[in-house]
Formats: sequence, structure tokens, C-alpha cells
Amino acid sequence: MSLAARMRDSVLLERAAALLLGAWLRLCHATTRWQGEGLESLRKACAEGPVIVLLWHSRTVIGAHTLPLDAASFAVLHDPAPAGRLAGATVARIGVRPMRIAATDAPTAVLRRVLSEMKAGTSLIVTGDGPDGPAHVLRGPPLDWIRVAGCPVFLFAVSVARQRRLSSWDRLLFPLPFTRGAFVYRRWTGAVPRRPTAEQASAARSALSAALMQVTADCDAMIGLPPGP
Repeated sequence: MSLAARMRDSVLLERAAALLLGAWLRLCHATTRWQGEGLESLRKACAEGPVIVLLWHSRTVIGAHTLPLDAASFAVLHDPAPAGRLAGATVARIGVRPMRIAATDAPTAVLRRVLSEMKAGTSLIVTGDGPDGPAHVLRGPPLDWIRVAGCPVFLFAVSVARQRRLSSWDRLLFPLPFTRGAFVYRRWTGAVPRRPTAEQASAARSALSAALMQVTADCDAMIGLPPGP
């Protein structure tokens, strides 16, 4: 039986895996020499109300450790599949609340839940292309949440010089310790009309996707890496 199948059937195994992964990520974060951009801008925005932090799925593993968790309450949306539950359980150990969202959930119900969380003051961490891809293709739901919430949107990327890429659909970046790292939080200056036409929605999606790609490339460049997924 595969590890994913065992985790699906065992809460104890899921917790043990989250404990081990969390310990590894803490080691990596603590032994990395970090440089960053935009953290104070994110802090200021969080002081005024909830925000949406948008990133590509490939950069999710170590990103939560750079959040200003002392400045705001954050929740991360994750899939109920074993890998998604593991990610949720791992970030929960550092103070980010997991929010389980299934692909089979009705879009209107998900939208109501997202808006309810944000009205309560919770900022959301959202992957633009998760949970199943295709990689770097911005899906419709995040755009809808941004459109309806009307809150500040921060594009986020994180990178480390020493890393491994997993053989997943997104080539998930897995960090190694004792290295150099960078992160970027950049406020998106674009907008999504409240009731966009099909052309306006397509243009907003393209602009947001291009901006997120640029943030990711800039983050890699900060530590001398070529642009990557």
C-alpha cells in the first residue's frame, strides 16, 4: 500500500508525517540566510483588514514560515486528498489555519465560506493553479474570490538556492537546509471588475498570471537562480 493510501486511512500516520515535515521545514527555515521584499507592506495592509496572498502551487512548502503571523490571522485553502491534508496539518503547527476545500464543493458554497472567513478578519493564502494544475494556469475560483472580496491582493514567491524538485505535476520545490533564500510579497496594482465581461475577465486573468510569474522570477533572481516554475 502506498504512503498516500496509508495516510488516507490513518489519522495517526498523517499527524506523524506532519510532525516530521514540520520539523524539517523549521530546520530549513532556521538555517537559511533570508532576504526579502515587501513584508512591511504586507504588514501594513493586514493592519487595515484581510488580504489575499496568491502564489503558485510549486512554492507552497516553505512559504508559510515567512508570513507575518504576529500581524494577522491567516488561513490556507487545501484539498482533502492526502497531500493536501498533510500540507494543512503541517502549516497548522506554525499557526496557519487549514481550510479544506474539495473540488466537488459547489462554487457558490465555497465563495460564501471564503467571504465569511474574510469578513471575520481572516486573510487567505491561495494557490493560483492548485490543487491539480495545470501548472501556472490561473484557475477561475481565485479570480472570483479576488473579484468579490475587493481586498488587497499580494503576489507571493519564495525560493532557496539548495533545493530538490519533486516529480509532481507542479515540480514542487522542496527546501534543503544551510542555504540562501529569498521571498517576495508584492501588492498587485491591477483590478478585477465587479461584474466583468468575458473579455475583461480574460484580461484580468492574463494580467494577474503574468504578474505572479514576474514575482516568482524576481524572487529566483534575488539568489542568483534562473527563472523556474
